[in-house]
Amino acid sequence: MNGKVYLHGTTWTAPGGQKGSHEMVVYETTETKLASGDIGTRIGSFVGDYGVQMGFTYDPTTGYLWAREGDSIQRYEGGVSWTKFSKDDLKGSLTDAAPITVGSTGGSGAVIPTIIPVEATDISVDGGSAAKVTTNADTPSALAQAVSDGDYSSFIEGGSNYGSVLPLSSIVVNLEHDASSSAAFTIKNFDYTPKSNGSICVLLRKKAGLGSKYDVFPATLENGVLKFAISPLGYYFSENTIVIAETTAVETPEPDKPWAGDGASTSGCDAGFAALALLALIPLGLRRKR
Repeated sequence: MNGKVYLHGTTWTAPGGQKGSHEMVVYETTETKLASGDIGTRIGSFVGDYGVQMGFTYDPTTGYLWAREGDSIQRYEGGVSWTKFSKDDLKGSLTDAAPITVGSTGGSGAVIPTIIPVEATDISVDGGSAAKVTTNADTPSALAQAVSDGDYSSFIEGGSNYGSVLPLSSIVVNLEHDASSSAAFTIKNFDYTPKSNGSICVLLRKKAGLGSKYDVFPATLENGVLKFAISPLGYYFSENTIVIAETTAVETPEPDKPWAGDGASTSGCDAGFAALALLALIPLGLRRKR
């Protein structure tokens, strides 16, 4: 996966003599290293009394590696960074699990499920009345396909400026509103830490006949509280799917700097022009003295 190989192993007895418990370990290596017997670097270890449960799922769209840990799921995000989703996060105990196909988030008919779950009770709206809220929906199919294909510009306004788009959570909202007004949304307990170069936003498509692309609304995420505003409401509601996403900008290389001369001058072309101007003024000064 992206040139890397992940190994999932287990021991029958966990370290420290914890009776009846087990340890699952995760290593990251490469095919070349593995061929020479090098299993690479240990990047994770899970200890509990849940017995032996193996298996991975890798999502090429997000770049996340998922591993089961008892009644919970661990998400590997690179380096030594893991995020645990407990039975409370999952809204119930995980009693069985199986790998899903890698193609489930790519190719024709792509599906991108919510990866940051939220509760309807954590959502409040100032400027409208939410008649119905359905949380943790899949990303709308057209947007999911565009994200899977990396074709952001076809479905997102200004999409050519994005290097990546990661849908985090999709919420279907039926909103009673004044068509010309705006609404401020607040979502508590939004458990996500953006990438260092990432920005959180909301993607929302206008109603039929008003535009085919998703508009982008900026959002703020501080201490687990997500806030954003939508305006004008009449363009987007009564019912619509709000997609909370993280985007990164396209990385463009800096242009080569023009030669600026040696250490005696740092003014480059401007210095050359000034020297020519000075030479042009000398004859004029000499003529005045005469």
